[in-house]
Amino acid sequence: MNSARHSAIRLLQLMMVASVVLPAVLFVFASWLSYRHEQSVADAQTPDRVSVLTRMTYGANTYLYVGRYVDREIAAQTAQANSVLADYQAMMAKSRANQLKFNAALLLGALIIVGLAILTALRLADRMVRPVGELVFAAGRIEEHAASDRG
Repeated sequence: MNSARHSAIRLLQLMMVASVVLPAVLFVFASWLSYRHEQSVADAQTPDRVSVLTRMTYGANTYLYVGRYVDREIAAQTAQANSVLADYQAMMAKSRANQLKFNAALLLGALIIVGLAILTALRLADRMVRPVGELVFAAGRIEEHAASDRG
């Protein structure tokens, strides 16, 4: 009698664990499918129920529906989490836009610095080469005078 009671309690415990774990596993599986760019639809009409409908990748017109009743407090927390997620996604969109603007400004600044460095290098090179050019020009004039004196 005691072993039958123990077996019944064990079976009830297993069923309780399965009633929590199985929907969670199915929900994770549905989320994983939606992560793989499959379209999922969450039911927001019933605040005391969480349900997801996802199209499966195998088979024609194959869908997975997972639903579970939840406490209203959990539903309120889920709604709050969805609100926070929407705010986070909006912030990330703004962040990406700002990052793109910053990268464009950084590129423009780098191009200006490179341009100034090239301009400075050209002026410095001209300053260093100018005396040598004048020396070559003077040597050419001396050679012309020497050639005209001989001839």
